[in-house]
Amino acid sequence: MLHIHAALGRAGKTTTGCLRFGVSTWKIGEAVIIEILGTVALRLPDEKTGFELLKL
Repeated sequence: MLHIHAALGRAGKTTTGCLRFGVSTWKIGEAVIIEILGTVALRLPDEKTGFELLKL
């Protein structure tokens, strides 16, 4: 099962959290940041999406 949270808006209205009908979420945000030594990470243009994606 895919579970994803997002914040989306249009015309002055927003929906934030789990966007599935009938699901409520806790209002807690967590992030884990780990330093990876000896690796080069670059954001490079991706032809398929048009976005600059992270390449390791």
